Amino acid sequence: MAFNIKQARIMGGNYWQGTIVRLRGIEPEDAEFFYQWNQETETQRSLDRIWFPSSLERQREWTAKKATKALDDDGYFFVIENPERIPVGMVHTRDCDPQNGTFSYAVALKAAHRRKGYAREAVKMILNYYFQELRYHKVTVDIYDHNLASIALHEHLGFSREGRLRQMRFAGGKYFDVLKYGLLRKEFINFHSDSA
Repeated sequence: MAFNIKQARIMGGNYWQGTIVRLRGIEPEDAEFFYQWNQETETQRSLDRIWFPSSLERQREWTAKKATKALDDDGYFFVIENPERIPVGMVHTRDCDPQNGTFSYAVALKAAHRRKGYAREAVKMILNYYFQELRYHKVTVDIYDHNLASIALHEHLGFSREGRLRQMRFAGGKYFDVLKYGLLRKEFINFHSDSA
């Protein structure tokens, strides 16, 4: 069954509850989840870089700060939960520019929870919300050219490659390109008519 936010609204359901994922805000109790996830250095490398080791106490401070951060723009840090309400990943919207109607995001899943459709449904929920509720016009994402799973996900969702920044990313002793992908609101609605 495809995610259909219109049906959730009609039925009076939770906007953030899909068929296989639920999006929610970060809680202080998520510290252990993120601490364990930070041990996955390949995930770190595909998102940003391999970071210095962090303590559980520092992770507790980070999650507490995120959980109580005031909403000062449309950027938000979502936790992705699976049907058993187990945290499996995150989506972080950012670079929100309501004047021009543009935003960006990053999505990531723990290695054990990939290839189950969680990222696809979570991203569709985010896109539907920002396009249909907040009136954003365009979303862009940066994807490292070695992240083939993310490239496939975004192309499957209807994103178009809009550019390539050569050798912008250094990881594992090599330079990689950053690929720029974009999707317009009208393209999302046409491509995902079951979600509009």
